Formats: sequence, C-alpha cells, structure tokens
Amino acid sequence: MENQQPRPFSLKPGKFGLLMSDLRGFTALSTQYSIDQLGPFLDLYFRKMTDLIAHHGGVIDKFMGDSIFALFEVENLMDTTMAMASCAVDMQLAMDEVNEFGATLGLPEIFMGIGLNCGDIVTCTLGSGIYQEQTVLGDPVNLTARIAAFALRGQVLMSADVCEAAKHHVQAGPLFKVLIKGRKQPVTVQELLGITYPAAKAIPVRENRKGPRVEIILPVSYHLIEEQRVRSSSVKADIIDLSYGGMRILTPNQHQLMDEIKIVVPFGGGAGSSSGGDVYAKILSCIPETDGGYCISTEFSFLDESTRKSIRSLVDHLA
Repeated sequence: MENQQPRPFSLKPGKFGLLMSDLRGFTALSTQYSIDQLGPFLDLYFRKMTDLIAHHGGVIDKFMGDSIFALFEVENLMDTTMAMASCAVDMQLAMDEVNEFGATLGLPEIFMGIGLNCGDIVTCTLGSGIYQEQTVLGDPVNLTARIAAFALRGQVLMSADVCEAAKHHVQAGPLFKVLIKGRKQPVTVQELLGITYPAAKAIPVRENRKGPRVEIILPVSYHLIEEQRVRSSSVKADIIDLSYGGMRILTPNQHQLMDEIKIVVPFGGGAGSSSGGDVYAKILSCIPETDGGYCISTEFSFLDESTRKSIRSLVDHLA
C-alpha cells in the first residue's frame, strides 16, 4: 500500500467560465428502460455535447453520471461568457438530433438543463499513484452545480456575473432570485433565451412549455424533495389547472422558488397500474391565498411516458 503521509500540494489559481449540463429526470428514466436503450443514447449525447464544447473553446473537466462539467479559460470575460452562451444554445439545439435517435431506441423525449457561471477557482491533482485526476475547487464550482440543478427542461440559467458580462449580446428572461444551500442571501439568476452575436440563435421552446391549459379540480398528494431524498410525509392538495408541462396546485404549505416535489397523480402509472403515476416538478411560484393557503405553479421535471400520455389526453379532452 502506498505511503499515506502528507505530500506537497499544488494549487493553480485562474479565472474560468463554468458550464454544467444535466439531463432532467434521467435517474428515474434509468429505472424504466434497459441499458441497451440508454447506453447508445448516452454515447451519442456525450459525443455531440463534447464536440460542441470543444468547438466553442471549452474543455471537459468530467462526466458525472449524465452530467457534463466544462471549463472555459478567461482571457476576455465578455468573449468567454459569449462563447459559453453560444455553446449552451447550440447544445440545446442539438438535443433535437439526440432525441430523434432516442426515438429509434423507444425512448421518450429527454430534456437537458444547463447552468452557466464564472469566477476564480483553483486546479489541482487529487489521488494517489493508484488513481488520480486533475480537478477544480472553489465556491464558483459549487454555485454552478446549484444553478444547473434549478434549470428546467430545455432551460439555460446564467449567474449574475455571466448576465452582466454578456448582457449586450444575449436575449434573456427577467431576473429572479433562488435560495442556495449554504448561502444566507438569495442568488440572482437569469434565463438565457438566445444570442444576438455573432449570429442570432434562439433556444427552442420545448413541448413542455407549449400547449393548452385547462381548469380542473382534482385531489392530489405530493412529497417535498430535499437533498435528492423524498420526504416520507405527504401533503394533501388540489390541482386547479393542468397543462402538458405543468400544473397549478392549491396547498396548505408555503414553498420556496425552485423547490422540487414528487406529485402522486391519480392517473397514469403504466399498464395495469391502479395507483397512478409519479410526477417530479419544480415550483415556479408560491402565491398566498385569502384562506391562508398557497397557490403553487409547477413545471414538470420528469414524468413517465404513460402519465405523460394520460395528462395530454385529459388536457385535450377538457380543452
């Protein structure tokens, strides 16, 4: 066994643009489809995204499950943030081709979320003679991962620093604040909608953000997800409107923006199921009601194919 005594430790500081992507709901998806389907899909996904990141001047730091973490070295901050923004747009556009291939494997449409950030970090080598790897450390790395986790299906979110550096050449949604674990103050983020330089390109509006909404009163229960763990206690509530990509719910509980919940819906759940299906969603708003309750607007982050079809059928029938 190698001697485990302390050794000289070298840190190399630098300023980098940080990009992290993640496939929404892929962990739940992996329990329903075989590796013969998911393996080729992931292979094409990683190859496409790696090529795009390299094309825009980025370097892959690591793959983490279905996530990609990439670095863009900063010489000029505006140029770097624009390279990242252009890369993120192209990555979202490339999901059309990736999903076309996934359809040939019998997979449902899969969505990606991306987080963009920049800051001062350090590179170092960790490990031993048996195994070691170069990695990066610093608070901007952790913040990038958190921002990426907040991104909805097909969405790109930028930190305030990226927004400011690239503001003259991007199209962006309104600023909003999210609570990040370990930070006392909320963090400001902004949705990237497209770029205007060097050529105009827009992030496509995915199906989950299109389609009709219908009013409906339907009892439902849901569980709050904390640190990727589903709380055992459930909340009884009522769905008051429904769309292909989300629902509004009357609940007795107050929630934070971008809290994630697991909704047990009374339909879907696959062939022969009598217990309904599970839907994962993020909370987009939480508005107090006059009776002391709250109305939360949600967007689905994952739902199985049977439940997706059931929701579409119900919405189409009521529209």
